Amino acid sequence: MTIGPFKLKKVSEEDKVFYTMTVFNMAYSSKTKKITQLEFKNWNTDQITPTDPENMLHFLQEVERLNRIAADSPLLVQCLDGSEKSGLFITLMSIFERVRLDKEVCIPQVIRELRYIRQQILPNFEQFQFCYNAVLCYVDSHQMYANM
Repeated sequence: MTIGPFKLKKVSEEDKVFYTMTVFNMAYSSKTKKITQLEFKNWNTDQITPTDPENMLHFLQEVERLNRIAADSPLLVQCLDGSEKSGLFITLMSIFERVRLDKEVCIPQVIRELRYIRQQILPNFEQFQFCYNAVLCYVDSHQMYANM
């Protein structure tokens, strides 16, 4: 496919459990850049949140893993309106980063900080509640706490 001065060629497509990974080569002038697109499958367009926080957690971990491998490449998150689904994704990534670094997180504080940048992030209670459910899945999967 040619779009203006850019040439985009699909190199591969892999169907994973929770997402589809498509690799493209984008050429501009004499330079070629590899682009990897990950599309999360467990979140229909008519749903406010993904079907399962655990599936989303696995997807987020895979995105982080691939982002570490290609540390020199930017990470682009997109959705149809630029805030609802991508906003939940970015919020979860920020929450999990805080948990990893600080071993604790204040979810309302993370949302407040992100809303300073993008007011439309997490526009409804269902997404807010999904963040808590996803953190519970994360904590359970990492056994970060003990009742002593």
